[in-house]
Amino acid sequence: NDPSNTLGNESNGMLEARLNNLTIQGSGTAGKTQLMPVAGEQTLFVNGNLSIQNSNAVLPGILNPNGNTINLGGNWSNYNQSGFTEGTSEIRFVGTSAQTLSCSGGEIFYRAELNNANGLLINHPLQLRNRLNMQAGNLNAGANLVTLGESAVAPGTLVYASGRIIGAMKRWFAPAVNAGNASGLFPIGNSSL
Repeated sequence: NDPSNTLGNESNGMLEARLNNLTIQGSGTAGKTQLMPVAGEQTLFVNGNLSIQNSNAVLPGILNPNGNTINLGGNWSNYNQSGFTEGTSEIRFVGTSAQTLSCSGGEIFYRAELNNANGLLINHPLQLRNRLNMQAGNLNAGANLVTLGESAVAPGTLVYASGRIIGAMKRWFAPAVNAGNASGLFPIGNSSL
């Protein structure tokens, strides 16, 4: 119930954790700080901002959601590209005001959902390896590239209900028929459409 939760030189397992602001700091020992829900299909709720710090260049803070889901109501800030281990996790942007995503060098998510009518602004390139779920709001990429998929063998999937990507998008296609939203839609546009 504190306004902020700060993790340092520790490892925390949790079931259905609910936090306000979360800051993960660098570790001073060989055991890097990792936040890992202890079982599959768990959700970490961060009502405010999530910040992965780079206060220790050798052992930065690391967020490892271990294949689980993170529901984020605030901004995502990762100060070291290696500070987030996406695995098979899903990040859900579910705020009630505009959210931002920042990561030095660009961010990689396995799955992401945008369900915020006020949208998401990305300040660095973003790759979505497996799935982009667009439920509400626009993803404003500015001058940054949004990539869906990894290759023709792993092209990624789009689940689409609403919104668009404002900016550049790269999408992989399978060497087969690509039809419908999941494998063929490019939800791009501008802010006035």
